Amino acid sequence: MQVHGCIQKGRFAENLFVQSALVDLHAKCGKMEDARYWFETMSERDMVSWNVMIGGYAVQGFADDSFRMFRSMMREGFIPDGFTLGSVLRACAACSDLMKLNQTHGLIIQLGFGSHNALTGSLIDSYAKCERVGSAYDLYKSMPAKDIISCTSLIIGCARKRNHSRDALDRFKEIIQMHMEMDEVIFCSMINICGNIASLSLGRQIHAFALKVQPCYDVAMGNALIDMYAKCGEIEDANRAFDEMEEKNVISWTSLIAGYGKHGFGHKAIALLRRWNMKG
Repeated sequence: MQVHGCIQKGRFAENLFVQSALVDLHAKCGKMEDARYWFETMSERDMVSWNVMIGGYAVQGFADDSFRMFRSMMREGFIPDGFTLGSVLRACAACSDLMKLNQTHGLIIQLGFGSHNALTGSLIDSYAKCERVGSAYDLYKSMPAKDIISCTSLIIGCARKRNHSRDALDRFKEIIQMHMEMDEVIFCSMINICGNIASLSLGRQIHAFALKVQPCYDVAMGNALIDMYAKCGEIEDANRAFDEMEEKNVISWTSLIAGYGKHGFGHKAIALLRRWNMKG
């Protein structure tokens, strides 16, 4: 509020750059109502201020507000740029709205952004999240230069659909062949796929490879390992992955308890449940 007061009293009250920065500050702090208030007080708006609002709503999960702001911007005569379209794609992915995604994709092509690598990556991610893995894969194949973001998006999309497990494995091989730097998101997705198809040998290979790349892994990776080993019937390995985790969450405990129960270790499941209750 002190910053607001200084701006209103000073000579920057009507400065477009300062006003846009103020809207951006509120949006990045998650205060979209305040951002909207200051946006509405602006006597003049530019692409930066529109992009801040459209992107802010998309990031905060207000997809409908992001779409409404986008339509208002178009009615005002502004032409979307790469930042605008990236935010709209994010909103499409958040609400899994395939119709809006198709419309946005058409607009991207119409405005000449079809070969824009970053937007293509966002399109792949959006189609994958809308469960249109085939469309995501077609876009991926059309990319002249593949990158880790688009590859990761496609692998995650394939991981959600069990009938696309082979496609995910093929993309994983591509990443290795292209010597791209991998992160825990990719490893988690691949471990989950191995669990879904009960491929223990492949799961062990990816686990070993992940340890070479990143000796320390986070909770999500630990949970994926517990789940994979439990689904493959290797309950002792699942228990070892559980014990090696420095931090555990609800999924960690329930995955191992479910694994024990599924494979006939009811007494161990009860003992682990009691241990969990004692930890509070």
